[in-house]
Amino acid sequence: MKNRKYPHRFIYVGRYYDFKGITDLWDAFIAWQKEANTDWELWCLGNGDISPIQHPNIKHFGFVQPKDLESFIAQAGVFVMPSRFEPWGVVLHEFAAAGFPLICSDKVGAVEAFLSDNKNGYIYPAGNISALKNALGKMAMLSDEKLREMGKISKQLAAKITPALWAETVMNVV
Repeated sequence: MKNRKYPHRFIYVGRYYDFKGITDLWDAFIAWQKEANTDWELWCLGNGDISPIQHPNIKHFGFVQPKDLESFIAQAGVFVMPSRFEPWGVVLHEFAAAGFPLICSDKVGAVEAFLSDNKNGYIYPAGNISALKNALGKMAMLSDEKLREMGKISKQLAAKITPALWAETVMNVV
């Protein structure tokens, strides 16, 4: 599907808790939509103690079993991780490995390993809704070709850490 028309969908996969920055994402997306008037949607997969916001271009799917994620991933275009605090963030590695352009806050530990700012996505200061809004807008303005290119770079960065490499690192420490 991404080889034809690139999907105009941002995707968030995570819990609906304040420290995950989910309300920052909703606020930034809604503010950007008011200005941009585009066909982009925001798909949110997860649940938590924050109730889903209602907006015509934000779709909530609740908790999705890992075996069912593939269909959502195939229909989405850009992964967003707006966490205000995230010691690592395995999901960033997973979406980089899946070939997604990325938007991520600077408070995600894995951002240094899997996101090269302006190459495969955008890093913004956590909690800065205006900067997140701008990152969403910059991403949405890119051509399908550029989005695919960013996805390829994400895959290359994700390949730096594999189970075999990690096991070798652990064995060298031991």
